[in-house]
Amino acid sequence: MPVSLSLSAAPIPALHQEVGRSTADFPPGFWTDSFLTYTPDDTVINECKKQQIEELKEEVREELKKASAFKSPELLKLIDSIQLLGVAYHFEREIEEAWKDMFEAYSRLVYDNEDLTTSSVRFRLLRQEGYHVPSGN
Repeated sequence: MPVSLSLSAAPIPALHQEVGRSTADFPPGFWTDSFLTYTPDDTVINECKKQQIEELKEEVREELKKASAFKSPELLKLIDSIQLLGVAYHFEREIEEAWKDMFEAYSRLVYDNEDLTTSSVRFRLLRQEGYHVPSGN
């Protein structure tokens, strides 16, 4: 059976044809453009905030250095909190050193006396950082 195709040429609409659209007459909003223009605080206040931020970052760095791999639950909670807060990029070097120490301690020791939460957080965080941690014995 032969199949016949018939093509019909449909007219092409003009490219710049104006479309008539109805417009609504909305009243002007009571919000001004005050949210679009932002003027920062005084430079003195900004400098105080920057100094306070730097002091707090140094405090967290000291906490990361103080917590050893053998105080694992505290260190895990601290690193997990830092990551969940989204500020881990400030402490990448300190966290990486802590991971190395923790992985070395993990491969040497068996954590028999720790609870399931600490084990699961250690497993998740080490795996998340790319360390090979076996899931079981």
